[in-house]
Amino acid sequence: MPRIKRWFPVSHDINSDPEIWEMRRLIGEKSLSIWLELLSIGDRNGGELSGCYEELTRSIAGKCQATAKTVSAVFDFAKSKLWVESQPTLRISNFLKYHRTEELKEIPQGIENRSPPNLTEPNLTEPSIKRKSKIRLAPPSEAVELAQLLSDKIGENLPNHTHPSDASLLAWAWEAEKINRLDGHSWAEIRELIIWAQADSFWLANILSMRKLRKQWNQLLAKKTQSGQWNKAAQIRQRTAEILTRGLK
Repeated sequence: MPRIKRWFPVSHDINSDPEIWEMRRLIGEKSLSIWLELLSIGDRNGGELSGCYEELTRSIAGKCQATAKTVSAVFDFAKSKLWVESQPTLRISNFLKYHRTEELKEIPQGIENRSPPNLTEPNLTEPSIKRKSKIRLAPPSEAVELAQLLSDKIGENLPNHTHPSDASLLAWAWEAEKINRLDGHSWAEIRELIIWAQADSFWLANILSMRKLRKQWNQLLAKKTQSGQWNKAAQIRQRTAEILTRGLK
């Protein structure tokens, strides 16, 4: 399968691209239309997304019948995937490398007459060819749900905080996936510790990301266990006191 191109000319496999699936699932079906419009603008301007960011966002929102918030979410997602770069100006990444007309200009003179390398037999004169075929799929649905749970709980405790972007939520989901896959904690354990941490008067102000939850996991678990043991002991003392009080009457 040929390498997927995420810019004009649009790949025939765009609807089979796992990162496109991920974007549509996180942002909505309008996101693909918005991304195609960004590619179209870049195609007409040599890769640049010219104009004021706010004006560009409003223009795309109107053309794609979407909200400016959705357009901004697509921008953030594209930046997180390195589809778009902002230095020195906002532009489609690797446009010159992948655009059909520019590919023809990059071929040095005389190279069309050069014999292609023999890839079926060892050739000491040709440089080694390294192929990267790693495709990163979307995080598990459980991880996405836990990232949203943490965001919701933080929002309940700190209504005026800056809400995480879609790109940040995606990073949180991957961090939750690491807690499950690498650290060996079940989804239920992660959920339980998120809820406990966001209900604790001290930790609710300190656990403001999934990365911080993972970093402080052992300390949080120790505090949670200690709190549970203290509550259990307090309940036993209370029941004992009630029994003694009834016995004295």
